[in-house]
Amino acid sequence: MSRTLLVYALILIVGGIIAKSVDDTPDIAKLTREEIAHRFPGPWKYESHKDITEALMAAKIRECGNYQYLASTHSNDEFLVYCSNDRQNWTAYLMRTRINKVWGPLKPNL
Repeated sequence: MSRTLLVYALILIVGGIIAKSVDDTPDIAKLTREEIAHRFPGPWKYESHKDITEALMAAKIRECGNYQYLASTHSNDEFLVYCSNDRQNWTAYLMRTRINKVWGPLKPNL
């Protein structure tokens, strides 16, 4: 194996390890209702939040004319966001705004 190829492989491995340690957000779809309530205790917030709006736009999420959100107790940039265009049918998203990462759509379960 060439030395250059070995260096690239090492960079990819280290990069993967760093990315894994930075992004330890659980799969919210697997959390129980109690775990979600503990991680996102509320109260619900209904006002616009600049970082949430930017993350939704960056993820090209269109069905979010209205949203409400809960802040996480684990990280100040982690939110559980419920989106709707008609205020009757809601879709959930988990997001980390600092890294502009959005997981979902997920079925709301609170």
